[in-house]
Amino acid sequence: MTGKAPAGLSFGGAFAVFGAATAAITVAVYVLIPPMVSAGIPQIAAHMIAVGAIFFLLLVGAFVGFRREGYEWSALRERMWLNTPSGGDLLWALGTLVVVSMLSGGVLFFMLWLSKTAGFHFDANPPALGYRKLADGETWILGVHAAFLFCGIGGEELMWRGYLLPRMQAGMGRLAWAGNGLLWTMLHVPYGLSMVNLLPILFILPWVVQRRQNAWIGIIVHGIVSASGFYLIVFRGQG
Repeated sequence: MTGKAPAGLSFGGAFAVFGAATAAITVAVYVLIPPMVSAGIPQIAAHMIAVGAIFFLLLVGAFVGFRREGYEWSALRERMWLNTPSGGDLLWALGTLVVVSMLSGGVLFFMLWLSKTAGFHFDANPPALGYRKLADGETWILGVHAAFLFCGIGGEELMWRGYLLPRMQAGMGRLAWAGNGLLWTMLHVPYGLSMVNLLPILFILPWVVQRRQNAWIGIIVHGIVSASGFYLIVFRGQG
């Protein structure tokens, strides 16, 4: 047992952390990645390298924050909501995956219909990501993606849900998930309207994790959604 509850964190305090990450991603997308692409690095790899570095810092930051609170490593699983998921947790993860997939598909279908009806351009594949079918000789990008996925899912879920959400719950109460989801939405603003289909997972996942107080649900669902979206495109092709 940890013997103490995590220190409460206000919405403003959480905004500062999410805001710093959002600013870093904005700089990566609009300042760092273009010259990388000009230097010959494929957009798909340049994004994963630049943004993956930010996610790695989030991963490290989650552990640093944990230790700065005065916890011993033996308290990590309880403090960060990383206890072994129960059968009920796994069912919630499965249900969340199904619901999120259906709602995200619905939002995507609506946006594609609206773009045709209203006559504006909507790219379901965010250009900044550079996701596309891999060319011959580009299988090395799969290795880059494996590292990106590890840092991305580990960094986001351990920082946003494992470290910050318990503190937000202590400071904001039962609606902490809503603040967490709103701030997580802000993190995706640099990618533009193309990320609108992620709205369901951006709010549902924090709610489920807080309800079950198990960050493994976020790791599982977020990991499957991110990995499947990538591999469907690079192996089937889009754009």
